[in-house]
Amino acid sequence: AHAIGLHEYQQALVLYDEASAIYAAAHLPVEQARAQVGKVGALSFLGRYGEADQAGQWASQILADHQQWQPLATLTMNLAIMHANMGEDALALALFDRADELYAQLGNTGRAGWLWVQLNRALVLRNLGRFDASIAACSTAIDGLMDLGQTVAAARARWNLALTYVILGQYNDALQGFYQVREVFAGDGRQRDALLVDLDVSHCLLQLHQYHGVLDTCRQVRSAFSEVGAHDVAARAIFIEGMAHASLGQYERAIRSLEEARAIFAEIGNQAWIAATELEVAAVQRFCGQLEQSLATALRCGEMFQQLQLPVEEAQAHLVAARTALRLARFAAANDLAARALASGQALNIASLIFQAHHLLGRAADKEGRQADALESYGMAIEHLERLRSRLMVEFRADFLEDKTAVYEDMVLLCVDLDRPLSGLEYAERARSRTLVDMLAFRLDVGIEARS
Repeated sequence: AHAIGLHEYQQALVLYDEASAIYAAAHLPVEQARAQVGKVGALSFLGRYGEADQAGQWASQILADHQQWQPLATLTMNLAIMHANMGEDALALALFDRADELYAQLGNTGRAGWLWVQLNRALVLRNLGRFDASIAACSTAIDGLMDLGQTVAAARARWNLALTYVILGQYNDALQGFYQVREVFAGDGRQRDALLVDLDVSHCLLQLHQYHGVLDTCRQVRSAFSEVGAHDVAARAIFIEGMAHASLGQYERAIRSLEEARAIFAEIGNQAWIAATELEVAAVQRFCGQLEQSLATALRCGEMFQQLQLPVEEAQAHLVAARTALRLARFAAANDLAARALASGQALNIASLIFQAHHLLGRAADKEGRQADALESYGMAIEHLERLRSRLMVEFRADFLEDKTAVYEDMVLLCVDLDRPLSGLEYAERARSRTLVDMLAFRLDVGIEARS
């Protein structure tokens, strides 16, 4: 209960070890192995992956030898979660598939466990770019767990679904899901789980240029999880804190936070998060004019993400590298990197990647004097930007466009260069009128009222 409900993993480990010692003294190896099932989960949350793997491998052998299929299935799932936390998603998926088989062969007695596998399996499917399969697994878990009356578990599946919607740019659905999940956790007294949802909401809001409360949430999560030894969770909060500082133009503070987060991820051996942190550093380096360092760092991150089979993160690394290559006037390299990001975005159907890649391709073509190609790329970028924008709640739309109007400006300037002033004026008005159109369409009251 300490581990599952309160995230008090250190206390949970003391109790697991006491139970294991009692079973060992009584020469009950199966029960001793069963005591390792939850311990693997607690060790994983603490970032003690080596110990978790060692305990899990020992217990797996005992349980298999004694044909204890149900605890073996749960242990296999916990080991899969451990590898997912380490960023080893392909290996995690193989273990989830094995747990799926073990629970399935148990029939009705394994139904709840099988649904838990679908809940967790959805996370690695998303990371591997298999979004339709991830959404299907979440939906199956939500429906099945609700039927069993496991509302908290169903909320966890809805949480996974919301995270997938963030990547797909479906921010309305994501935020609605987050708020529903948080309400369930808070109502059940799971304050640390509710804080974790707040952290994911903050990550989502950063992409919408909504900074209010983000740094405060990061500080709360950092404090709450550091005191229970969950340093990987604290590092995620520090990472998002770094992103917020970078978005606010506070580059020195951003670098300090990102380096602190990277040190923690390095200590626990999480390669995926190390690469994610370094990629944010590369973006900050570009803003600070450290272009060669930025390009080298982004390219290195892209290679790491490729090795880890994380296609979304690999495409993001290519975009960061392409922006820096443009600043260095290495147009061929920028074009190649943006084209690779575009191919990934189209294969995964992620509008944000497609928009950014088209915009970069347009700029590269514009710089090289390929004006017809630039015109086409800018047009495609605007189309996908407006598709993204249409999915946002109206109150977020203006802020979302704050750093994205550059594509309209690039298109207007190109139209002027091509002596197409009417087309340029059309795009200028198109960019300028979007907020007004939203206000009219949604009948927003924009009048000023006194607070008291």
